[in-house]
Amino acid sequence: MVMVDDMLVNYCQQDVCAVPLRRLAPGPHELLIAIADLSDAVVSSSRFSFSLPWSDAISSNVALSSLGARAEALYSQGHFLPGALIDGITAGENNGWAYHGQMERAVVMVLLAGPALVQRVVVVSGAERPDHHVTEFMLSYSNHAAPEIEGAEWLPLPLNQTARPAEEVHVREGGHVTVARGVAEVELRCDYVEARALRLRVLGSDADNNNAVVTELLVYAI
Repeated sequence: MVMVDDMLVNYCQQDVCAVPLRRLAPGPHELLIAIADLSDAVVSSSRFSFSLPWSDAISSNVALSSLGARAEALYSQGHFLPGALIDGITAGENNGWAYHGQMERAVVMVLLAGPALVQRVVVVSGAERPDHHVTEFMLSYSNHAAPEIEGAEWLPLPLNQTARPAEEVHVREGGHVTVARGVAEVELRCDYVEARALRLRVLGSDADNNNAVVTELLVYAI
C-alpha cells in the first residue's frame, strides 16, 4: 500500500512495483509504504519525507478552448466575445473580450475542462493598442462544478508574487491587483489552489471611456 500525505495512492501485489504519483503539487510531502500479509494486516511500514521543487516546465496553460475550457461573461461588446480569451492568441488589437465601458458588468469567468492545481495566471490586455489596458482587477477561483458568474462560491485567488516592479503592478489582498497605465501583460503567481474555474472582474482601464480589451487569460496549472 502506498500513501502520500495520508491519502491512498495505490495497492501493489507484486514483489517490485512502480507507482506513478500523478498531479502531485510542488512542495513538501509525506510518503508511506506499508506491507501487508494475505489477511491485509500491516506487518511493516516505512515513512519518508520529500519535497517536489516547482518548475514552470511542469505546468501548462489549461485555459484553452482546444482543451475543453469555456468562457462566459456578464456582458460582451459586439464581436469582442469571451471565447476570444481562451483561443491561445495573445496578439491583435481586435482580438479579445470587451465590455463597452460598462464597468459594473465587466466580469468574465473561465470554466476549465476539469479540476487543476493552479499556480500562475497571466492577464494580457490592450494588445497592440495605445490604451484599452486593464489597470485594476480582481481574480477569484471556484472549485464548484457549475459556478454562477455572480454566485457566492468564489474565493479570492491567493496571489503572492508578480514578475513586474511594484511601480507597474501592485498585488493587494483578496486577489486585488492594480496596474500602471500602458502595461499589456501581467504575470501573477499564487499559492497552489485546486480550481475548476477562474473569474476576472475588471475595475479600471486606461481608456477614456473605461473600456478595455482583455486579449487573453492564461491559467498555468498541473
